[in-house]
This record gives sequence, structure tokens and C-alpha cells, in this order.
Amino acid sequence: MFFNATHVPTGSKRQCIFGTHGRLLLATVTIPSMVVLLLFLAAEDAATIQDKGYSAPEGWSAGVFNHGRYIGWWSIDEQPVLFLLAAIGSLTGVLGILLAFYMDRLRVLRKRMPCGSKEETK
Repeated sequence: MFFNATHVPTGSKRQCIFGTHGRLLLATVTIPSMVVLLLFLAAEDAATIQDKGYSAPEGWSAGVFNHGRYIGWWSIDEQPVLFLLAAIGSLTGVLGILLAFYMDRLRVLRKRMPCGSKEETK
């Protein structure tokens, strides 16, 4: 499991707590970043919305289709910094999750290593 920190030995509570909190922080950054990134990628400009037969309020430059109607959003041209932050947050989160799974896998493999092997002494 992603949030399970029971693989850490009981003598190192500090590492266990940091591992769990670090993963929770990673998830809290990754999930909203991905949602914002997907909203930017799904946004349609006001002209496209009106061509599809929906009405867009006057102040809207873009919108996202949601449950049968459009909600207001920005285009990438209007909010490039927010789009960039969402992309960086999503990429960092995915890479962090992959790194966490990789580190967990290494811990499991080290526990299975037979006694007296060369890798154990390094």
C-alpha cells in the first residue's frame, strides 16, 4: 500500500513517521495539481462553447464541460504561471510516487537477501 509504513523497522520511528507524512504531503500536492492540469487541457474557448449551442457568460474566455453544463475556467494563455505550476506539481508528484514505490521494493529485496552475500556488506 502507498501509505503503509509498516515495512520500516520498529526501532526507527522517526523514519516511519517521516515516510508516512512525506507520502501524505506528496499525495496532497499531486492530486490537486493533476486536477488543475486536466482542467487546463480540457478548457474550450468561448467561441467553441457557443458553436456547440451552449451559452457562455460575457466575462468568460474559456470553460470546461462538467455534468451537462460549462463551468468557467482559464485558457493556458491567460494563466501560464498556474498551468506551469500545475504541470510541475503533477510531474513531481508522479516521480515522487514512483520513487517511493522503488524504495519500498529495494527494502523488500534487501530483507530477502541471504546472509553473508556481498551486497549485504556494502
